[in-house]
Amino acid sequence: MAHQRVGAVLVGRRKRLMGIATDRDLTSRCLARGLDPRRVALADVMTPEPLTVDVGRGAADAVALMQTWRVRRLVVLDKKGIAGLVTLDDLVLSSDVELDQVRAVVSAQVAAAAPGRAAGAALAVDPQRSNRRREARRQQTMRRFAGRVMAITGLADAQQALAAFEVVASGLAQRLTPREAEDFAAQLPRDFRRYLTARAGGPDRGVSRRSIETAIALRLDVSAARAAELASAVGSAITELVSPGEIADMVGQLPRSMRGLLEPRGGPAAH
Repeated sequence: MAHQRVGAVLVGRRKRLMGIATDRDLTSRCLARGLDPRRVALADVMTPEPLTVDVGRGAADAVALMQTWRVRRLVVLDKKGIAGLVTLDDLVLSSDVELDQVRAVVSAQVAAAAPGRAAGAALAVDPQRSNRRREARRQQTMRRFAGRVMAITGLADAQQALAAFEVVASGLAQRLTPREAEDFAAQLPRDFRRYLTARAGGPDRGVSRRSIETAIALRLDVSAARAAELASAVGSAITELVSPGEIADMVGQLPRSMRGLLEPRGGPAAH
C-alpha cells in the first residue's frame, strides 16, 4: 500500500477474489491489538467477500451501495472477473456524483458510531451491523453465482441451478485428493467452500459420472437423459467459473471416464 500509495488491496487465491484489506483493517485488526504484522496472515485481517458492482452500472448505483452498506470501496466486475476497484474519492474526483450524495455516504458511516462518542475514542463495533453486511455480501455473491450457472446451463430456476451445481461439484471434489479438493473449493463462493471441504476425503473411486447423473436425476426429479445433459452443462459452467490452472489440475486426477465433465462449451478443452 505504501509503495503504490493506495488505501486498499484485493486479496485473491488462484485468481479468485477472497477479500479486501484496507489501511483501516490493518490498523484496527492488527496494529491496534498489538499484533506483529509480519506474523499475522492477511486472511485474518481482511474483509471477506467484499461488496461488488457491475462495470455497466452507473456512479449513482455505486454511491447508493456505499451509502446502504456504509463502505467507501466497491470491487468492479465485468464478464471476465475483476475489472478494478472504485472508491468514493474516485467518484468525487470524477464529478459524476453530487456533493449531497457524498455527504450521505459519509453520514451513513458516521451514524454507525456510538452516540456521544468522545473525541479520539475508538468506534464501537456493532456486531449486528457487521453480520448484516456479511450476510448481504454472501447473498449478493450467491445471486451472482446462481445467475452465471443459470446462464450457462439454461436452467430457469436459481435453486435448481445451485442444486445441480452442488451435486456435480461435490462428486468431482470426492474424486480428488483432499488438497486438490480444497484448492477447487477455494475458488467457489463460501457456502460451497464449506460444503465441499467437508467432503474432501477422497479420492473416492466409488464416484463416477453415472453416479453423479443419478444424483442429479433424484435431486431435481428429472429423467436420466436430462440429468446427463445437466451434468455436462454444469461441468462446462465449472470450466468458466474456475481458473484454467485449477481445471487442468483436476482433470489430471480424474479418471478418463469423468474428464468429459470438464469440457468447456463449444468443444473439448486442450489439456
